[in-house]
Amino acid sequence: LEIKTVAGKDVETVSGTVFGEEPRLIGYNGYSFNVPLSGNMVFLNYADKTGIVGAVGTVLGKAGVDIQQMAVSVNGSGKALMVLLVGKAIDSKLVDELAKAIDGTAKFVAVN
Repeated sequence: LEIKTVAGKDVETVSGTVFGEEPRLIGYNGYSFNVPLSGNMVFLNYADKTGIVGAVGTVLGKAGVDIQQMAVSVNGSGKALMVLLVGKAIDSKLVDELAKAIDGTAKFVAVN
């Protein structure tokens, strides 16, 4: 299943599937991954460079947040998208800490 939305010049594409009885997210705007659509999720869009996975893990670990699953995808334009399934809800304060730990330009969305 693929859903495309268009608003002016902005186009968003989301792809999903069902494996067994489990809905899964398999793509977003040119990024490919395969994660279950369940629980608390965090989406991080950032400039692709070394050290990001470690920085995110450190911030979440200090906050007592368990990373249950992680997928990282690059799209060839110097950007990457990380999708995390985490053990508890992420609040806006922690989202701000994550942005600072990376470089302040990353975009984060928490879905709880």
